[in-house]
Amino acid sequence: TLVAFLVRNPHSFVHVEDATKKDPKTGEPIRWSIEWGAAGQLAQQGVRTGSLKVGDKVKVIGSPGRNSDDYRLRMRSITRPSDGWTWPVGNQTFN
Repeated sequence: TLVAFLVRNPHSFVHVEDATKKDPKTGEPIRWSIEWGAAGQLAQQGVRTGSLKVGDKVKVIGSPGRNSDDYRLRMRSITRPSDGWTWPVGNQTFN
């Protein structure tokens, strides 16, 4: 579930929470911080501040950070199954 969508430079972020998985240390739902492209880059690819909303159910595929305990990813793709919205579109990528 999307809990935050921050469109900014030099990198935008998506924060998602998985209520079915709990952090073993805190017992709280795991919240992932997912790094995405810059605001201008995303805008050129059709992603705007209103593209995603808090509460959206999303599926994210990403590359993990070095420390798995940090719950961080680098965005590779994101999909909102409720309406089929997806990124990347075509051959667009995040460098």
